[in-house]
Parts: sequence; structure tokens; C-alpha cells
Amino acid sequence: MLLEQFHTHLQARRRSANTIRLRMIYLRQLEARHDLAVVTTRDIEAFLISHPEWRPATVNAAIGSWSVFYKWALRNSLVATDPTVYVERAYIMREVKTLADDDKILVALTRATCAEKAMLLLGREAGLRRMEIATLRYVNRQRDWLNVVGKGGRHRRIHISEALRGTLKALEYDGGDYYFPGGSGGHIAPEVVARKVSELIGTSTHSLRRSAITSVYRNSGGNIRMAQEFAGHAKVDTTAIYVQVNEDDMILAGGYAELAA
Repeated sequence: MLLEQFHTHLQARRRSANTIRLRMIYLRQLEARHDLAVVTTRDIEAFLISHPEWRPATVNAAIGSWSVFYKWALRNSLVATDPTVYVERAYIMREVKTLADDDKILVALTRATCAEKAMLLLGREAGLRRMEIATLRYVNRQRDWLNVVGKGGRHRRIHISEALRGTLKALEYDGGDYYFPGGSGGHIAPEVVARKVSELIGTSTHSLRRSAITSVYRNSGGNIRMAQEFAGHAKVDTTAIYVQVNEDDMILAGGYAELAA
């Protein structure tokens, strides 16, 4: 009953289908071990210990899902306490993420099908996630603009290039709905997008997104707020993680820090 009510709450808050799915996965896993109404901090810590295979990002995603649930349940007097308050998030070591190789993208575009070309450009020029690419509908495009609903139900509006607009237009046909249709009138799975991109350029769809966000940041003269709006991030801190800093950037940084004579 608690989970059904929470599911309805997430839908009412316009959370994306993917966000709702992930929240419910972690909550059902916890519910399989414990009564959610009386879970303790020690129960949650023991549950995390029982999953040594989980990476830090997965641990934090699970804790985040439980935290959102218990804050909601506490506000509505459905539980007496929030057991996640004193559960510490896992430390994630900062690492350099791979950017997509633009030269490989340009080569891939010359031999890609129209649909594959659209996938590459949506990732590299529009910064879309694989889920956003897979679920993109005709109604999301208004001339040179894409209206995208991303993680957390956040809306963003992206201005697209003439090349991307033409590629998307070529995929549109009467009676259609999704740019990348799947079976039974739906859309293809995000995993299909990821596999196609990997086959074309050898890296992930997220490497395309990182390249797009980094390009916006650099070409805007370091405008992190512009990059944040483009990426659809709730926090600037998240955008900063995406922006790639390379050796040339550090050479410039050294020059900027140099003591003037």
C-alpha cells in the first residue's frame, strides 16, 4: 500500500518514467527484506553491506531513492521516523570521463543510416541521454527547437542545428509518433541506442553528452549556467562534473595563476 501511494505521488509530481522505475526498484528490494514502515538505519546499513557488488554510484542512487520515499512518508505521517537521515552516501572518486572523438563521429556520419545519424547528432549536438533519444517524439520538435523532459521530470528547450533538424525531418512520416519506433507502436529500448552508438564510434552515448556539455561550456567562455540549462541539470555542481578539463586547459590555468613581475 505504501509503495502504491508513493508511486502515485511521483506521477503527480511529473517525475519521468525512468526516475519512477528506478525509485521503485530500490524500494521493492528493501521491502523484500523489511517492513518499510519500521525500517531502521541499522537495517539499511546491513542491506547495503549485503550488496558488496554495488558500485558507489549505485549505492547513492539507492540511498537517494529511500531518502525521497521516507521524506514523503514522514510528511504524510505514514512513518514515525526517517531511517535515512544518518545513512552516509558512498564516496565517489573523481575520475576523468571519456569524451566522444569528434573525428570518429564525422567519419561515422558519412556511413550511418538516417536514424543512426540522428542518434549521433542528438547526443553530440543536443546533449540528449540515451533514454531521451529513444523516447523522442515528433511533437517534441518545433521547427528548430526540441522540448525535452529529462531526469527528475525536468524540462529543457534545446535549439538544434540545420543538419540535425533536416535529419529528424527525414525520419518523420504521416501517422508516426516516435523518431525511433519499436514494436507494438512504442519506441526502441535505450539499450539499442547505446549499442548502435558504440558500434559506430566505439564509445558510449554518455560520451556524446559529455562532449556536448563541454563544448557549450568552452565555446560560451566558461558560462557554467548556460551549460547547466543546456544539460538540464538541477545543480551547477553536476554540470561541473561533466565539463572536461584537459592538459591545454591546465596550461592556461598555470598562466592565469602566474605571479606578475
